[in-house]
Amino acid sequence: MLDVEKIFLNIFIFLSDRLKFLINILTSNSNFGASVITDLIFNLVNRCQEKEARFAQNYDMGIAEFRCLCHLYQNLDQPVKQFADYMNLTSSRLMRIIDKLVEKNLIVSR
Repeated sequence: MLDVEKIFLNIFIFLSDRLKFLINILTSNSNFGASVITDLIFNLVNRCQEKEARFAQNYDMGIAEFRCLCHLYQNLDQPVKQFADYMNLTSSRLMRIIDKLVEKNLIVSR
C-alpha cells in the first residue's frame, strides 16, 4: 500500500470513529447528548448570523435590510402585516426598510 493510501485510510478510520462517537452521543438519552446538540445548534446559529452580517456588510446594507431582501426573494406576494410579523417588526418599520431597499435600487416598487 502506498503512503498516500495509508494516510487516506487512517483519515477515513479516524473520521468514521468520530462519526460513530457523535452518533452514540446524539442518540443517547443522556444530558451530555442534549448538551452536545444544544452546543451544535448554538454554534450553527452563530455562524449563520456571522455570515448574514458579512453578506450585509459586503452589499452596504443593514442586517434587517438583508433579511428583508432574502425573505422578499422567496415570498414576493406576502401581505405586509404577515411579512412584518415574520420579521418581528412593525409594519411601519418594515416599510422604512423596504423604502431603503428601493432607494438603493435593490428592489423595484410596484
